[in-house]
Amino acid sequence: MYSDIRSDEVRLLIHRVVKASRVDEYGIVEMGSMFFEFTLNNMMRMIARKRYYDDDEQNMEEAARFQEMIKETIEITGWMNVADFVPKLKWIMQNKVERKMKALKVKRDRFFQDLIEERRKIMRDRSGGYENEKKTLIDVLLSLQESEPDYYTDEIIKGMIEVT
Repeated sequence: MYSDIRSDEVRLLIHRVVKASRVDEYGIVEMGSMFFEFTLNNMMRMIARKRYYDDDEQNMEEAARFQEMIKETIEITGWMNVADFVPKLKWIMQNKVERKMKALKVKRDRFFQDLIEERRKIMRDRSGGYENEKKTLIDVLLSLQESEPDYYTDEIIKGMIEVT
């Protein structure tokens, strides 16, 4: 269903690799971060039809919020990993990690709620001509919410987005 998104993201990745290889005399390109960004862009385009790792200045503030959340998530998971190997650190860092995780959850909830509200508004605005456009994951879940509001609350939708 989303093969066009995947092929477009592959095309954009290839362009980025070619562009980056021209910068260095020897054509050395760090691919790890490019694949990471490629994967996140792929997922977020399917979820909300948005790219957060590109040179587009249209949604820079939202992209910065998303990138900061991802950075914090990686940072917290790194802390947990270190504490597994050094038992004394686990006790010392436990409170700090818990506070960071709670703050990150609040940020994620707010971010995903904003995405849901944005897609909800788009669906309302395009009530007549929306059928021809491919639906995002959020669109599908919002459609289900209309028919079964008790089962598909915003909290359930946010949870499904997070595990995707």
